[in-house]
Amino acid sequence: MKKNEYILYLGNYLNEQIVKERNLPTNNVAGSNRIRRISEALSYYYSIIVVSPGVSMRLKQNTNPLILRSKWHHYKKLKIFFSKTISIPYLSVFYSFISYFFSILFLIKKTKTKIIIIYNFNPSYVLITGFLRCFYWKVKIINNIEDISVPKISDFNNSENRALQQYIFYFCMKIVASLSHAYIIPTKRFINYLPIKKRVLIITGCILIKKKVLNKPKEKLEVLFSGKIEFEHGIDVFIDALKLIEYSNYYDKININISGGGDKAKWLEHEISNFEKLKIHYHGFVSNTDYKKLLESSDVCVALQKDNGRHSQFKTPSKVYEYLGNSKIVIATDVGDLSKISEEIIKICKPLNPKSLFENLIEILNKKDDLNNFKEKIHCFSKAEYNLSKVGHDLYCFLNKIKERL
Repeated sequence: MKKNEYILYLGNYLNEQIVKERNLPTNNVAGSNRIRRISEALSYYYSIIVVSPGVSMRLKQNTNPLILRSKWHHYKKLKIFFSKTISIPYLSVFYSFISYFFSILFLIKKTKTKIIIIYNFNPSYVLITGFLRCFYWKVKIINNIEDISVPKISDFNNSENRALQQYIFYFCMKIVASLSHAYIIPTKRFINYLPIKKRVLIITGCILIKKKVLNKPKEKLEVLFSGKIEFEHGIDVFIDALKLIEYSNYYDKININISGGGDKAKWLEHEISNFEKLKIHYHGFVSNTDYKKLLESSDVCVALQKDNGRHSQFKTPSKVYEYLGNSKIVIATDVGDLSKISEEIIKICKPLNPKSLFENLIEILNKKDDLNNFKEKIHCFSKAEYNLSKVGHDLYCFLNKIKERL
């Protein structure tokens, strides 16, 4: 092991504490979870510092203080550094563009870092990777790419797609990827959209697999839909499937929980108000603690990113691996590498339509007495494939090869 060797992991990691301190609008759950878990896996072999700007364009104005000083936080074995910024919306991002840059240079010098991992891409990372390749050529840069940006003119007609951001991120993605020495990606599908590299590591799931506790079957099947409330992520298909349950004889055998936010949150609230028999609870954004409680109490978790949607080739539902890592029965779609997982472990909803989803839910409901056996298989599979120690070893071997050959 090389615990005395440092790795800097760059990404806009946010925890609930810094969100509260800096009055940020969101804690960037998916990205922050991925950064934290990959860092935890690496911490088996290296000393890890997560370096975050800790900002958001939509930061809410703070009356006091104006200067948000840099801070160190700790999470288990991880050190987390939040760079200095100011508490003025929009200007905070431009200010941190410079403060973040100098914070990284300071930490490279202090820790004698030879490996830097960059989460995704943005204009700040274009500057950082360009500078490092010119003046710190011994430092190896690994681009951890979780989303692909490919702009389309039609995006300007759909608020879910954030057209201008897609164009900016597309060029940032190409530059940062080109300047990087290797990639970490969640699916082989991304390779076709990136500059060719000799070294690529695919990491799908990465989570601490806890000891499985078998529970007695509940009176009702608990179903969770969590994440972005957008049509791209299948909330419309989910609601239409719930309407079929509402009109069936199964409405009193299932409880539905929905958490998250998005462009279709108001639409969702209106749709839910029309249900009279099926119990549906929309929680909106929830804290990490409340989300863990929802997840723990769930039997079935649904992730419905559309396999023919705008981003079907460009994004992967990382929550699926979180669900599997918590021994939950998952109904998902054919995106990323999910279809490669055995049917004994995950249910792929094909075709993705309300009738097919309804049938999947009812099939699980009718086998409710056998759910613990199903969950036990999921637990064993996840522990073998996604556990932090296993992923940490894969990363360790991958990084060693990069240092040897480059």
